[in-house]
Amino acid sequence: MELSETLVSWCVSVIGAFTLVSDCSHPHGESQVWQLKATTGETYYLKAHRRSGKRDREVWAYRHVVPDFQEFAPRLVAIREELPQALLLSALPGEPMECIALTHNKQQAAWHRAGTVLRRYHSVQSAWFGRPDRNGEPQDGAQPDAQTFWQERFGDWLARAEKGGYLSNDETD
Repeated sequence: MELSETLVSWCVSVIGAFTLVSDCSHPHGESQVWQLKATTGETYYLKAHRRSGKRDREVWAYRHVVPDFQEFAPRLVAIREELPQALLLSALPGEPMECIALTHNKQQAAWHRAGTVLRRYHSVQSAWFGRPDRNGEPQDGAQPDAQTFWQERFGDWLARAEKGGYLSNDETD
């Protein structure tokens, strides 16, 4: 996927000159993601969502949840409100674990650290479950019970999978 001149100009206005390192987009096509390297040496990620609802939820999370994770999460550098809407995010240092060889002890230490961060994530409190809008309000109605929320979500996903013929007879029994 090509990075538009509009987004290039916007990024230059925020971080100065940069080099496009790679297209990191996933095949699902819900968003486009590019890795950028500023002339200052800092690495950034530019993310353009296809749907504004997903972008708004991500903005809310970066503003209200991610700060609790400090060095374990990227920070929201800038938001482009005009079309094409985009987020500019900082990069975290390091390499993905799948891309490097670690000793057993270092791998265990990395998983322990990940578990510590996950515990912190699970301790985040909310009065309801669901998809927040950009202001943190429930988009599809507030559901105070986690079990009910997930049963409804899984039920919807299961119905769509059955309708699409994606499940075998064994999976639907």
